[in-house]
Amino acid sequence: MVEADCLLCHLRGYNFEERIAQLEKGTYQWAVVAGSGLGIVEGSVKDGQAPKLVYNKRFFNADGKVLLDWAGPPPSKNCSYCHRRSDVYKRGFTWADMHNPEIHHQQGMECVDCHPAELDHQIHKGASEVNRVADELDNTMRGCQECHESGFGGATKPRHVTVRPSHIKRLACEACHIPRIQRATTMGHESTTGELVFLTKPPGANQAGDPAVWGPDYERREGGVVHAFNSFLMRWWGNLEEDGIIYPLFLREQAAGWKLFQAAVSDDNKDGNPEVNRDDEIIAGLKAYASSLHGNRRFRRIHPVHVSPGGAFHLDERGRLARLPYDLTGLAKINFPISHNVAPARMALGTRECVECHATTAHFFNGPRYVNLSGPDGHPVSERMGIAIGAGSFAFTLSSLHLEILRPLISIGIILVVFLITLHYHSYGPKRIPFVPYSHEVKRFTLVERGVHLFRLISFVVLSVTGLIMAFNLRAWQELLFASPEQVRTCHTVFGVVFVVTTILGTFIWFKDALFADYDKQWVRLIGGYLGYKGAVPAGRFNAGQKMFYWYTTIFGNVMSVTGLLLIFDSLVSLPALVFTSTLHNLLGFILIAGVLAHAYLGTIANPGTWHVLVDGYVTRQWAEHHHPQWYHAMVEPATPQPADSEPET
Repeated sequence: MVEADCLLCHLRGYNFEERIAQLEKGTYQWAVVAGSGLGIVEGSVKDGQAPKLVYNKRFFNADGKVLLDWAGPPPSKNCSYCHRRSDVYKRGFTWADMHNPEIHHQQGMECVDCHPAELDHQIHKGASEVNRVADELDNTMRGCQECHESGFGGATKPRHVTVRPSHIKRLACEACHIPRIQRATTMGHESTTGELVFLTKPPGANQAGDPAVWGPDYERREGGVVHAFNSFLMRWWGNLEEDGIIYPLFLREQAAGWKLFQAAVSDDNKDGNPEVNRDDEIIAGLKAYASSLHGNRRFRRIHPVHVSPGGAFHLDERGRLARLPYDLTGLAKINFPISHNVAPARMALGTRECVECHATTAHFFNGPRYVNLSGPDGHPVSERMGIAIGAGSFAFTLSSLHLEILRPLISIGIILVVFLITLHYHSYGPKRIPFVPYSHEVKRFTLVERGVHLFRLISFVVLSVTGLIMAFNLRAWQELLFASPEQVRTCHTVFGVVFVVTTILGTFIWFKDALFADYDKQWVRLIGGYLGYKGAVPAGRFNAGQKMFYWYTTIFGNVMSVTGLLLIFDSLVSLPALVFTSTLHNLLGFILIAGVLAHAYLGTIANPGTWHVLVDGYVTRQWAEHHHPQWYHAMVEPATPQPADSEPET
């Protein structure tokens, strides 16, 4: 038996190639001597020779004790000699690699800094869905958060200033901080032709380990958190035994069956390797193995099965191709977690813009996720990456449309509104009817109305600022006004609740006054006199423009309130619904901001002093008669005391 010797891990400069050479010769007893360089081993047990051992005396003291340089922890180079090849095939992971950099290696860390062990040599490890070695040690290693949130060992504490807090809850660290792997790995392997053939990822790479760039696969795990994986796919022939277990056929058994049906299999993708990928080819193979396995003493029952990521298929009692109800996790698909080759923080997803993940060309949602090694055309079968994490195509398309097209256009629209406001002011100037504050002549708004308007205005301003910071990742404004992204979200949530309450109250308080009347048509034709008309313009308590603004803000404001509440309680909403809700919320927010800017201009600069009415609630008779003549004559003048010998005014 060959086991790992102490020097294999602890000795710097250990000669692994020499150790392997001795093992191939059968000189197991002296492999450690050759690998450590303590001596030279000649002869081969395999060839019937007696090994001859010559020690290198420069490693020994006069008393025969050995002096070895193994101070400090085991070097990562020793770990990677065994792990590099297997990890490249599983997940493209390398260490100390210029083509595939790792920020922890660049900071001088070793493997044992995250995978420590005590004198019992129980090396701390992560977890894999197919790992069956030392399961009791699963998830005992230090994770990202254990170091970086506590500052352990000098680890930097993340600020995530450009990432929304809701994303932090739903994404594992690796999902953003390992945006790409730069060594080819394997998409999977198949043995349907009697030979074990590895398919590379990305397609086109010559072999695993070559320089190549590809993005991880993403799936949800515990708690709905998205993790990064390499989905390793497999396709092979097996036999369904009496105990209900599908046992893989040995390669020699698969090769024997392949000879019987290879003429029925074609090379659909013209790469020189035929693919068993069509129903007729699978049926031919199942029949061939039923014949070639006849008399096989390994099995009590001969019942061939074709296993692929698409399912486990066999021939039913009628000889038809049928699917077996088997969970193929670990049999046809293995998700190898990706947790190494961490990029610097400045290169992580989300550090620059939302479109890094949400654009139509972004890998996170729209990249190819391979689900089968070959389809009818012989090429690997893929689907959109977002499907595995629950992002429907409609919601994703809407989100991409919003980020890539609508958001820039609406941003231009807001700038255009500001331009039109400036143009109007310089073209027509403010209205000249003076506003006298604190006149106490005509009561325009009650205390409740003024309070609702004030708190709604304040909440909207705060929501606009925090919303724009989050929508555009305005890092400078965020750091200027808030301590953290969490504080931005908390502030947005608190004032969002205030906006919801005041919007509902405003809807009921001003509903009757916002109903349209016939005279509003004339106000619309004259555009309220804002384009230079000097005569009287009819208006009730609210003019037609204010009524339109009421319905504008009521409809959009209530929809914003509903979508905002859904975003607050986002754990109750599916991902497609959440993406749709967030997109709609953002779009309506932009539209409301543009409308409120115009409303604020008309209520302040275009009508100087008018804002005072929201302070004391009163206007002068002259102002009321000019701006709202129907309201003034119908509601105000009849309440004015009239002389006994005079006719009442109309």
